[in-house]
Amino acid sequence: MNTFALLALGALIGLPLGYVMQRTRLCFNSAYRTALLQKDFTLLRMILLAILIQMVGLYTLAQFGLGGVSVNVVPFFIVANILGGFVFGIAMTFAEGCSSTVWYRVGNGNLGALVTLIGFAIGEWIVETWDPLAAIRGPELKPDSGAIATLPNFLGLSPWLIVIPLALLAAAWLWRVRSSTSNYLGGWNWRLGGLLLGLIGTAAWLVAWPTGWHYGVGVVGATGPWVSALFKGLAVLNWGSFMIAAMPFGALVAALQYREFKWQVPNLPSTVRMTLAGLIMGVSATFAGGCNIGHGFSGLPTLALSSIVATLFTFLGATVGVYWRFIRPQPIRLHEVTRSDTKI
Repeated sequence: MNTFALLALGALIGLPLGYVMQRTRLCFNSAYRTALLQKDFTLLRMILLAILIQMVGLYTLAQFGLGGVSVNVVPFFIVANILGGFVFGIAMTFAEGCSSTVWYRVGNGNLGALVTLIGFAIGEWIVETWDPLAAIRGPELKPDSGAIATLPNFLGLSPWLIVIPLALLAAAWLWRVRSSTSNYLGGWNWRLGGLLLGLIGTAAWLVAWPTGWHYGVGVVGATGPWVSALFKGLAVLNWGSFMIAAMPFGALVAALQYREFKWQVPNLPSTVRMTLAGLIMGVSATFAGGCNIGHGFSGLPTLALSSIVATLFTFLGATVGVYWRFIRPQPIRLHEVTRSDTKI
């Protein structure tokens, strides 16, 4: 597929995704932090709703063969998923944003997000080019049948016997758990945000599949090629690369429309911290086979064991990062620190 077609199809998902992310303040780092420090589950509820919609949508697409889509997963390298996910979780706390957040916050004028993004891109490119951590990745685990490593395949069950109960349990939790607000930092209601993010995430599988990108929304595998393109040209870019490059423009439209665009320039110590944290995020996420988006947002709907394990350890890493940055140094100012550390 030629570059123009990839650009157009990438923008078809990236522009609305960036817009919705900006309006909902989607950020896994903020979601974990506000849940841990404030017991505020607003962002987590939105993320879970988006995952539920994608899970049902993806397995429906695969069940009926719509658009040629089938369930595809990140390989299950348990050592890499654990170590990479854990380190990524810590690093994103110090970067003040997850891998998708830094992309769309560039559209808000946030230069701190830009330096984090540059660090992430270089980190991913290093691992994709030289694979320096290959020796400790561990063996790939698969079901005895040789099928892809999903929870239903390991249990020998129809995926719907997992999808339906999980959807019902998660829906019950969404209904019962309380949040301090229905939105986050003045963004859209979590229900609207979760619905739109889930629909866009499902549509991404349909749009991306014909291009050879046999997955949903992802950051790893899409960001690093922009560094490679500096040396090898645009031919190395894929659908994901153009999709994520369109996200800041969608976010920019939202920021201008709601008069939220403003240049945010970090000081020198913050610039160094964010750049190094971004570099570590890129290395660890690529080693793990995905980040909070590839494993969390798009991977959990596939019920991939790699994504379940990596997401769990990303959360554990984020918990350590939150403790190290906020609880240990100043335990009596949790509410103030939580809000001041968040930049839309």
